Amino acid sequence: SGPYTLVLADPPYYDEGALAVVQAIAASPLVDAETVFVLEHHQKAPPPETLGALPLYRSRRHGDTVVSIYAGEVVT
Repeated sequence: SGPYTLVLADPPYYDEGALAVVQAIAASPLVDAETVFVLEHHQKAPPPETLGALPLYRSRRHGDTVVSIYAGEVVT
């Protein structure tokens, strides 16, 4: 009903429309400055600098998979 505190997104790597859906969710009222948004993606697809209003905080690679974390506030 209100903004989420955590969003985990693992869209299909090769679906060309997946990032647009992720961006739409990040720009919706369900995500605000206190939300942590975690996006899993292929290493060959660089993460966007922002998702909605959330800046990229950190990315970590594990094999061909990258986990990118977006947060409006510093995550500790």
